Amino acid sequence: MNRHVRHTLAASAVLLGSGIVCVQSASAHAVASLNGTHAVAGKSGALSLTLQHGCVGGYETDTVVTTFSSAFRSVKARPVGGWTSQVSRVRGGTWKATWKVIGAPIPFAQPFTFTLAVRWPKRSGVYTAPTMQYCGPHSSAWVDTYTGPADGVHTSPADMPVPEILVKPAARTAVPVSG
Repeated sequence: MNRHVRHTLAASAVLLGSGIVCVQSASAHAVASLNGTHAVAGKSGALSLTLQHGCVGGYETDTVVTTFSSAFRSVKARPVGGWTSQVSRVRGGTWKATWKVIGAPIPFAQPFTFTLAVRWPKRSGVYTAPTMQYCGPHSSAWVDTYTGPADGVHTSPADMPVPEILVKPAARTAVPVSG
């Protein structure tokens, strides 16, 4: 099993074990953005996570939980007006970022963005950020890793795609040769 699948399965297990999951077709996504800057192995950076709407079914959002693999060296939520945030390490070293709305839930049609300061994994590769979106007793799970063509079992693109981040290798610096 490759590293990408292991990271996704481990983080998804944490999310799926935390509550009831309702997975249905969606017309928008949980979107990861690096805001024009590449993620470089071993370096620090910023990651934005935008949820384009409330939970499937027209429900208003009140809580968002995103997990990152233990390969991430640091994860810190930046303040967002109207929300509380908490980041913790959970079983196996996985990072769990939780945002809870203060006051009224966010209306279904209103997109919202969370930004995190991160220290990228030391190894390059594709990393996922499985995300649970809670709307009172309802939820949407942005955890689907299937990215192949439509077949008898899967849709294409995935109904509830997991946000993915490409961490590029660090640039190698040339060592001067002394003569």
